[in-house]
Amino acid sequence: MAKKKRQPQKDNREPLQRGPRGDFIGDLERGKHFWLYYAGATLIFTIILFNKFIFSAATEMLYSSDTIQAGIFFRQFITEYIKTHFAVPQWNPYIFGGMPPVDAFHGDIFYLPTLILKELWPVNEVYRAFGWGLVLHVYLAGLFAYLSARGFGLSKLASAFAGVAYMFSGYLVSMVAPGHDGKMFVTALFPLAFYFLNRGTQTLQLKWFISLGLTIAFIILTPHPQMAYFSLWALGFWFGYQVILMLVDKRGIARTGGLVVMFVLAVVIGLAGSAIQMLPSYKYIQEFSPRAGEGAEGRGGYEWATSWDMNPEEAVGQVIPFFPGVDDGKDAGGYWGKNPFKDNTEYAGFFPLLLGIVGIFLWPRRETWFLLALAAFALIYALGDTTPIFHLFFAVIPNVSKMRAPSMIMFLFAFSFTMLAAFGLDAIRSLRENAGAMTREKLNRALIIFAGVLTLAAILFTFAGEGLMSVYKSIFYTQITPDNQQAMIGTLGTIKTSLWLITILTWIAIFIIRAYMGRALGQAAIAALIFISLVDLWRVDFRFIDTAPFAQFFPRAPVVDMLESQPGPFRVINLTRQSFSSKNYFAMNHIQQLTGYHGAQLKSFDEFVGGLSFRHLMGPSGLLKPAFQLTNTRYVVVDQNVGLPKEEGYTRVYGREVNVFEVPGVLPRATIFHQYEVVEDDTTSLNRLLSPDYPYLSTLMLYEEPEPRPQLPDSTARESAEVVSYEIEQQTYRVTLAAPGLLFVSDNDFPGWKVRVDGTTQPILKANHTFRAVALPAGTHEVQFYWDWPRFQTGKWITLLTFAVSILGLVALVIVGRKKNTTGDQATGGNTA
Repeated sequence: MAKKKRQPQKDNREPLQRGPRGDFIGDLERGKHFWLYYAGATLIFTIILFNKFIFSAATEMLYSSDTIQAGIFFRQFITEYIKTHFAVPQWNPYIFGGMPPVDAFHGDIFYLPTLILKELWPVNEVYRAFGWGLVLHVYLAGLFAYLSARGFGLSKLASAFAGVAYMFSGYLVSMVAPGHDGKMFVTALFPLAFYFLNRGTQTLQLKWFISLGLTIAFIILTPHPQMAYFSLWALGFWFGYQVILMLVDKRGIARTGGLVVMFVLAVVIGLAGSAIQMLPSYKYIQEFSPRAGEGAEGRGGYEWATSWDMNPEEAVGQVIPFFPGVDDGKDAGGYWGKNPFKDNTEYAGFFPLLLGIVGIFLWPRRETWFLLALAAFALIYALGDTTPIFHLFFAVIPNVSKMRAPSMIMFLFAFSFTMLAAFGLDAIRSLRENAGAMTREKLNRALIIFAGVLTLAAILFTFAGEGLMSVYKSIFYTQITPDNQQAMIGTLGTIKTSLWLITILTWIAIFIIRAYMGRALGQAAIAALIFISLVDLWRVDFRFIDTAPFAQFFPRAPVVDMLESQPGPFRVINLTRQSFSSKNYFAMNHIQQLTGYHGAQLKSFDEFVGGLSFRHLMGPSGLLKPAFQLTNTRYVVVDQNVGLPKEEGYTRVYGREVNVFEVPGVLPRATIFHQYEVVEDDTTSLNRLLSPDYPYLSTLMLYEEPEPRPQLPDSTARESAEVVSYEIEQQTYRVTLAAPGLLFVSDNDFPGWKVRVDGTTQPILKANHTFRAVALPAGTHEVQFYWDWPRFQTGKWITLLTFAVSILGLVALVIVGRKKNTTGDQATGGNTA
């Protein structure tokens, strides 16, 4: 007897029976325009959440800490250059001795939605465009999550619950406070990518995979490579799961092979479409960033990979928001978890968790098991070193050693449980229509028991909170510091409030579910559950939304005018703690800084200054002059109450709102050397270069022999190195030498830089570990450094060609599909039922 083939599971778009007419919410759901109603409602919700920013004056910015430190400067610098030169800048000379902004990820340079927003606002109001970008992506997250839920065949109301829960999840909205826009962009786009992949695996139509590929390209161009990497993991898991199911269901090798080919095509489109950003950046990450190799100060390896992971306190925060506190100054406590600080939350929402568990038990479909597995994987990975399993991830998954903050992956947890919650809602709706009274009673009993446990926990925390926290500490946090212990006690009020609010909302939700299953309420019950979840999420979200006057953080201080009046180029180092909130303050005002705020500066420069702690710049006795003098750092800016020792040669040249000291013995930007030493490019030579006994003012440290060989000139000879022009991607010097010598320029070396001497291309020599030099014969020469980086140009054309071909192919497929549908309608006389 022939073996019967196992049929694939059916996926019905509308699996539920409909309630009686006259139910207003049910009527809306049955109508053709529910999508528009949902889009309009979530738009109103978004406006309410961000009302303080949306209706603020143009001088107000959406408060985001990292944006103040760096984001505004990067966007203003990029936008100003684009509007002036109609091109993307390839070099940023204003921080860390110069760095390539594309290669080193200067934010959303090529991400089309925010690129358009930045073009709509004046350069000096780019902070408004930044704020609107965050608002837009919270809204888009809701639309795309709704679409993704519909792709699973879930009802419109259940999909609406998923969309609202996802867009207002604490994980997404709390990223506003630190200004982690790239994380928000990826979180918003991921449901759209999943929807395209899901539809593609259901239909095996090429148009869905082209759409997936373009969405992957946008995800990568956000650009947050770590979040994009996590997204590709999840998409790959779903693809692999679908391939396995196709093989189990014996749907044919040809169909399975077609799925594999189309998925690979989508990934290729995604990678090629993002080549303008990733082709230069991949090389930079592998060879030039602090994370290349083991990196400076341990920026690589297991400890780096597990830094900023979730701890047990933050895991409990998935049920009780703010359980470990948060550093926002809005309650009596503060963050007391094991990370250095916390200005966001991974809270996905209590009711998505509750309804998600209902969905797992009441509707155990293939999709629910996958989503549960994805949520579990995300949670375990996010816990990092809290569990030994991360050692396996570290050993098996490529590039985990170069990533940190495993907790970033929690957007996959939020996505999974918002989808599972939608399954749970549809399971409840199906239970109302089809299941027996015993099944409904079991659900009611389970929910009441759960609510009773919550009530007991709220009562215990109310009357014995300190004792319970002491028990927690003795089990999970034996090494707590006195400050954290005090913060822990300070958060008790917030914990009690959270527990009671969750408890009350849970009892209300149970009452609504019982009334719904008993037919006392119609589909308005589902809308009420959406509202209850929204209340729970909003009380978390609103803590992370605030505005502030732009001028409060970026005032036009008189010291800027003073520094702009000085002949340059030169650098300053900003050591103020009170005067300027942004570490890139002077860079924003077109004054080059020795340091700043970034994190992916050139590895060679990072090593030169001593990593994140800048240990080569400052010692126990104060500032270390070798590093300042070699970098053309002419001025030190400190707070008004701070001074520098006169006996070491520092001269105060400004003393109004801040003090500015001139550093003695600083080399100009371009300096002539006739003595040099060739050494190995390693830590030993760097330490020797920065030691006080090395003659760094007269002897240049090189790593290959120069040609022509420098010679000492006559002592009476006159030589000069003059800056003719200094632009971002081109600098010209006029150099007069009495004998062959070396022109040393204290700008970072990078392969994108080339040099012409009197119109002839010459090699650039790496000098003093991170800077540039060029060997010159005797005489007067015009030396021109210019930018020419083929990797960027190649990436640009790959991206443009990929988008053009993909969009044309997508349009062609849609047109052909419509023609086929029209032909089919005509052949059946218009009856396609």
